[in-house]
Amino acid sequence: MNTPGLARFSRVIATKRDGQCLFCKDATRVGHGYAAVNASGKWIAICPTCAPTIAAQVAGTVRSIDALAAGHTFASDPLATVDMSVLGQVIAGTADENVAYAMLINLFAARNLIAKAVTPKDDLVEALRAIADDAAASPRNREFAASLVGQADAGRTLTERQREAAGRMVAAKGAPRTPLANGLYVVGPEGDWSSFWLIRTGRTSGNQYAMRLIAAPVAGEKLSWDYVKGGMAMVRNGRPATAAEAAGLGWATHHCCFCNLELTDEGDNRSVAVGYGPVCAKKNGLPWG
Repeated sequence: MNTPGLARFSRVIATKRDGQCLFCKDATRVGHGYAAVNASGKWIAICPTCAPTIAAQVAGTVRSIDALAAGHTFASDPLATVDMSVLGQVIAGTADENVAYAMLINLFAARNLIAKAVTPKDDLVEALRAIADDAAASPRNREFAASLVGQADAGRTLTERQREAAGRMVAAKGAPRTPLANGLYVVGPEGDWSSFWLIRTGRTSGNQYAMRLIAAPVAGEKLSWDYVKGGMAMVRNGRPATAAEAAGLGWATHHCCFCNLELTDEGDNRSVAVGYGPVCAKKNGLPWG
């Protein structure tokens, strides 16, 4: 590519997705700007205004710093290490390319200091930072937490899915280690069938596991429960279901929500009326009759 400002990147293509320019922080659009591989092997977005020269990139970075710092005061000047006379030469295009590149690196450092000073702390990110530094945490959790912290520290917003996964991990770490009682739980909106979960203990392993209701209750059909990996941590954010909620599932399907057996009124049993069977009532500490 003949554009001087992009010559130092190992690979440059027309951007294929919306993004944010590394230098000026303006939005980039598909087909209107560039994507380049930086020295760390990561793709970055570059807008058409900042692409032509390093001088343009320096000018764009200065604009982003001005916008970020507007309305804020600082205990010390984040730009104290920037030589303003050299900065003027760089923006004018009269400075040596190596000097211009060094100025760009210096401005990035100053912008990071300003961003940390003006951006409120994200409680979730700080909790992840603690997990990343916790030698007692599992290697997998530490690696995942460190990855998200690095993303946040680089100024990239965590996606909704990342925040949900991180929230579950943080909640699981802070939850009591005593096992939850087996039974029916509600995790989520009240009255929503997808909020129902079952905790069971494996007959062979002796380990507890969680299953979630994955289909709406249908009259005459068994309830559809599905195992969820990591579900125990999610259930800790919920509450035990009430007897009325357990009965409601039984009345809706004519099957016990705990064992999925069809409810009957044979002999002295009153399972149809109660909404669950007498054995399951005893096992789960629910009233009977």
